[in-house]
Amino acid sequence: MKILEKLWQKSANTSRISGQWELEGWIRQLVSRTLDLL
Repeated sequence: MKILEKLWQKSANTSRISGQWELEGWIRQLVSRTLDLL
């Protein structure tokens, strides 16, 4: 459910943050997935 919450916040803040938030979220996902593989 956390993912849906983040997506909701993202869609709500798109006009303000858009690209930067998306990049930051993508990097966090990549890091967390990499740590899971380790």
